[in-house]
Parts: sequence; C-alpha cells; structure tokens
Amino acid sequence: KAPIRIVSDKAIVKKKSQLMFFIGNVNVKQDTMRLNSDNMKIKYKETSDSKLDIIYIEARDNVKMNTRDIFAIGDYAYYDVKKNEIKMTGNVIIKEETNVIHAENFVYNVLTEETNISAKEGECVTIILEDIKSIEKKIEENE
Repeated sequence: KAPIRIVSDKAIVKKKSQLMFFIGNVNVKQDTMRLNSDNMKIKYKETSDSKLDIIYIEARDNVKMNTRDIFAIGDYAYYDVKKNEIKMTGNVIIKEETNVIHAENFVYNVLTEETNISAKEGECVTIILEDIKSIEKKIEENE
C-alpha cells in the first residue's frame, strides 16, 4: 500500500487521543489519489515500531477528491484506510471524462477504482452523458 502524504497550513497533534487535526489548504496524497479540503481530522494508531498507522481521515469544508479518471466535490468525505474506501456526502458532483454526475453519496474504492453512487431518499441520481452524436461517432470509428 502506498504511503499517505499530508500537507497543510497548520497541524495539531493530540498524542493521547491519537488524533491529528489539519487546518487550511489540506492536501492528502496517496499514489494517484488526492483528497483536499479546508479541514481534516485523522485518527491513527502508533505501532510497536513507532510508525503511524492511519485508521481514517475525515475531510470537511470545500472537499475535493481526484484520481486518474475522476474528479469529485462534496460537503464531507470519510476515508476508511483499512477498507480503502472514500465516502463523499452532501451535494456531490462527480466528473469522469465528459460525464457529470450529481448525487448525495459517492463511495470510491481506492484499490479497485469501483464506484457506488446514490441519491437522497425520494430523489434520483442525475447523470449527464456526453453528446449522443459524439458517442455514435466514436462507435462508428471503432467498427
């Protein structure tokens, strides 16, 4: 598993509770995944060899996530490092190539790159696909 690199304007470490708080321009990078926000809280566990094992990362305020193929924004993100899953909630907008998706919840698996998208109860996920003429042209070119 790739290491996690964190950069921010300010960091507060609470060793007894094994929490770290990052404030201002927070950037998390792991391999090709990036998670950015104004504020992050990280729960960690110190291992027997004095290394930090990150359990989860919570991101709030101006949350953005991007990978090789996906760019997403939302109100909140929770990265469960053990499950390799990032869950974004609240006014989520996902852009993948020329497609745009509006949803309430977005779950992304960092290892498999699998996504799961859902709306608020009683609402629908909205997907705006690229122009149908462009899709038909690409299909014709590949035949």
